[in-house]
Amino acid sequence: MRRLLSLLIVIAAMAACAPKVPPATPGAPHYPDFIFPAPETSAPPGDIAAERLAWNALQAGDLAGAERAFNDVRKRTPNSASATAGLGYIALARHDFDRAIARFDEAVVLKPALAAALVGRGLAQAQSNRAADAIASFEAAQATDPTLDLTARIEALRFRAVDDAVAKARTAAAAGKLDEARRGYEQALVASPDSALLLRELAAIERRDGQVEQARAHLERAATLDPADRATRLQIADIMEASGDIDGATRALDAAQAIERTPEVDARLAALRDRADLAKLPERYRRIPGQAAATRGDLAALLGVRLAALLHAAPARPSTLVTDVSGTWAAPWIAAVLRAGVMEAFPNHTFQPEAGIRRADLAAVVSRVLTLGAAIDPPRSGRWPKDQVTFSDLPATHPAFDAASRAVGTRVLDAGAAGAFEPTRPVTGAEAVEAVARLEKLTGSSGRDEKK
Repeated sequence: MRRLLSLLIVIAAMAACAPKVPPATPGAPHYPDFIFPAPETSAPPGDIAAERLAWNALQAGDLAGAERAFNDVRKRTPNSASATAGLGYIALARHDFDRAIARFDEAVVLKPALAAALVGRGLAQAQSNRAADAIASFEAAQATDPTLDLTARIEALRFRAVDDAVAKARTAAAAGKLDEARRGYEQALVASPDSALLLRELAAIERRDGQVEQARAHLERAATLDPADRATRLQIADIMEASGDIDGATRALDAAQAIERTPEVDARLAALRDRADLAKLPERYRRIPGQAAATRGDLAALLGVRLAALLHAAPARPSTLVTDVSGTWAAPWIAAVLRAGVMEAFPNHTFQPEAGIRRADLAAVVSRVLTLGAAIDPPRSGRWPKDQVTFSDLPATHPAFDAASRAVGTRVLDAGAAGAFEPTRPVTGAEAVEAVARLEKLTGSSGRDEKK
């Protein structure tokens, strides 16, 4: 009996010295979002029990007791990632977010796969208004431990990160602080990389800052992400047009029109196609608007380019022999106007492409074009202006009067000062261009494909 009593006393003494597994914390835990950083199974049994005891103290609200217990473990085992993370949670509970983040960073260095430390760091970063960093920490935790369900928290942070960053970026942009605005959009895109809206707004900042290539890349990505984003295609068109890429700008505007058609973009497309057509024409043609005196070759080229469909629809006339147009830059268009009968060769079988044209000559050509247009489309010609015109320098008996009055009466040509027609005045290149443009509008004919 005496030996049995001695054995029981020894067992009781050993039990008193052994680490105790703490009882469950009574009541609800103070910090339900905190995740226990479980020690390694290979850690000393005393450390494992001490860390559980410290965690229970933390969840019971005894931060000082929990801190002492975790520090005791660190004294025995300086490289304990779990105890270091525990100290991070204590700092987090005290709202000492910088210290908490530093502790969690230290724990992650000691054990990169410690999901509890990654979660704790994310919680501290979120409380420090570092939403993008918090998202990265939560995503890393979830990748480390797929049983964690942090999706709702990540999405809420992502929304907050984007909203805050965009608000700051827009404020900076309005103040002209382009670098700050760009950083704000880049930060928002970290949280929401597939936002076409953010990419488009960032591109607008980059364009203002002269970073055209970066802007173009972001806009093209936005267009890929959101095929129905019309505004992005309009910005792409602006960039391409400014860089001289007329074909690319036209494609972008066509894509915008396919989403929603507007008259303004139709007008832009027409102007771009004119530029594209003009770029393919000889340099001499492009110089016509600046010519002090337009030539017969200039006028033939303008008619051949701008009224190609009308000339093509004209009944073919017998071939006209001309001896001075071979090798001339305007030769193809001279042939077209002669075939259609809107310009004629001289009796000596010359066209004289470098000869100047006078107002009376231009009026005669305008009258022939109007006659051709009326024959091809009578209903349209019925809607043309038909003003009654008299001239102070051109009596009704003058051979040029009928053509002049028709040209001015349909508003293709303008009368001069004091109602004079000035039949012998040379025509400038700009006047020839304007007259042919008005003829194009009246007759509805051009060299462009109307389906474009």
